[in-house]
Amino acid sequence: MARASSEKMNWVPRASDIPVGLVRIMSIAGLLVFIVMLSSIGIACLFFSKGVQGLAIKWVDRGVSSRIHAARSFMQSAAYLVSLKAIGVIAILCAAFLLWALIHNVRMAR
Repeated sequence: MARASSEKMNWVPRASDIPVGLVRIMSIAGLLVFIVMLSSIGIACLFFSKGVQGLAIKWVDRGVSSRIHAARSFMQSAAYLVSLKAIGVIAILCAAFLLWALIHNVRMAR
């Protein structure tokens, strides 16, 4: 009897003990959070590139890399704004592809 109670106390859930539906819901929720974060980064870089540039310059001035003049001068250039917009486009395209894949996967699972 004592052995059975000690086994219950030391019980560790295994992956096979978790219901499949719960695992599916948690993976979909995690992917949706990632899609929202990727979309918000893409929108910020694409449409608010001047604000992102200002924040980046402020953080470079605060940090250790304030001694590196090349990083700060690149962040003040127009090429940095172009690269921010390119990052924004890539992030939005990746988020759109992930959303399409998620919708397609949920439809196929029915």
